[in-house]
Amino acid sequence: MPKRGFFKPILDIAREVVAERFGDNQAEGETVGQLAAGGDTTATAIRSAMLFLLTNPQTYLELQNEIDTALNDAAISTPIAESEIEKLPYLQAVVEEALRIFPPMAMLAQSCNTSQDVWGFHIPAGINVELSVKPALRNATIYGQDANFFRPERWLEARDVSALKLMEETSRFGGPSRWECLSNEWP
Repeated sequence: MPKRGFFKPILDIAREVVAERFGDNQAEGETVGQLAAGGDTTATAIRSAMLFLLTNPQTYLELQNEIDTALNDAAISTPIAESEIEKLPYLQAVVEEALRIFPPMAMLAQSCNTSQDVWGFHIPAGINVELSVKPALRNATIYGQDANFFRPERWLEARDVSALKLMEETSRFGGPSRWECLSNEWP
């Protein structure tokens, strides 16, 4: 359990930086939230990836083989550099799949500056809409009939570039776009 006043140094830094750059109390609260939440979501993502690897021996062995081969071929260093991680496609697939199956954030808020109708509902301008990302991440149309299961190979077997792009966009942001308004065209 953290000591009383654990967030005080974080809050002090946030206040100083926000006052200097923005002078906005709402931005100050958002800054503290981002600092505190970032560690928790990172830890959640790592723990879930480890759980999936430990409960899927074939996947674990495939990943271990990729890493061992890369080390033997001197394709990666120890410790591995960030630029070298791209040389490990199975590792990338494991990370994508772990984040898809157990996202560290379950809800995303989206809003739009204009009024619009989405899936038969009228949404006035400026209204925030919370999207539940988990159903999107289990969408069989996007991820295949086995969408409820951890299977990193789906990221390597994507039918074409557009299918992979839709998988990536949906996995990262719960839909085809993070910064745009909601869309009637989402599958």
